Amino acid sequence: MREPEVTRKKKPDIRLVHPACDGPITLEIKIAERWSTLQLEHALRAQLVGTYMQANNSRFGALVVCSSGPAKKWEVGGKDVAFQDLVAHLQTQAEAITELDGHINGLAIVAFDFH
Repeated sequence: MREPEVTRKKKPDIRLVHPACDGPITLEIKIAERWSTLQLEHALRAQLVGTYMQANNSRFGALVVCSSGPAKKWEVGGKDVAFQDLVAHLQTQAEAITELDGHINGLAIVAFDFH
């Protein structure tokens, strides 16, 4: 079930609640083939962390990235990479964000490769 708007009329894909967490767990889902590396980085930083996790004291979040379309390469560090390397890059980004942002207790990249 989609949650109500959280801020500036924006809606996260999924918000979960668990009594052990101080706030909701926010999930944002992207189909990888529809997005560039820069757009996925933006989804992680600006959309998930910068918008959705700011509302209601959400301290845990995940960017769920699914690969299901025709084979595609993404640019990371000036090189074309496959899906698993894109995921590793995004996980490195998530770890850096977590380390620098005291508001975040946990941030993960969850990948599903449907090939």
